[in-house]
Amino acid sequence: MLETVKYQNHLGEEINFSENGIYVKSSDLHDYAWNYTERGGKITSFKRNVINKKIDLAISCESEDAGIQKRNALVECCEKDVLARQPGKIFVNGYYLKCYVTSSSKSKYLDSMKTMLVSLELLSDEPFWVKEVEATYTADSSGAITSVTNLLNHEANFCLKISGATDNPTVVIGNAIYGCTFTLLANEQLVIDSMAKDIYKLAAGEKINAFGDRYIQYTPDGKFVDKNFKKIAAGSNYVSAGDDFQWSLTLYDERSEPKWI
Repeated sequence: MLETVKYQNHLGEEINFSENGIYVKSSDLHDYAWNYTERGGKITSFKRNVINKKIDLAISCESEDAGIQKRNALVECCEKDVLARQPGKIFVNGYYLKCYVTSSSKSKYLDSMKTMLVSLELLSDEPFWVKEVEATYTADSSGAITSVTNLLNHEANFCLKISGATDNPTVVIGNAIYGCTFTLLANEQLVIDSMAKDIYKLAAGEKINAFGDRYIQYTPDGKFVDKNFKKIAAGSNYVSAGDDFQWSLTLYDERSEPKWI
């Protein structure tokens, strides 16, 4: 089965690299490398720096008009991210890598406008492939959610969304309290995204920073404890939430390479 590959810019515009006259010839999208530090001949840590990726495409259309349209669509889709300084996403088999298309080189394009070979270079400062997965919920006889299960084989970053009129919208998951200390109106939504380290409220289509209103805990000796970005542990996690609002939890499956299918 051939891989499904597409590019989506930050505006949601897409160009599919698996059909309609444009196809992947080769790429290094599945390759990866960890950087490391060492001291005294011992590895002390691993990390990922900014990465470069390359993907080779072939444009092959049935008409010259279609070939011209495909050539223009490619640059018009990708260039908008660089100009706006907002990354797009390259998707492989349902996993995405946030990136910019920073270089494009062409060959074999003068003989006919129907065909062209294109090499794209991608640059990413978030060097993990991500798939968004809904958590699995367990409820009691009354319908109240009592636990969520992270079916991934690792603790996971997440996006928690709370909607509905309530005071101090918070959800307890495991031993952490996620939420804010303000009043959420019926038509508003609170979003906590641990990967982006972002807490905001959506109101009337406007994104409002709510980081300063996040729920903060203090230990008995007065120490500051903020667990709003604590990753969700693998397996089953205890849950406690009010019944006057709705909430959902999306987990981020992060991998060094997109999953093979």
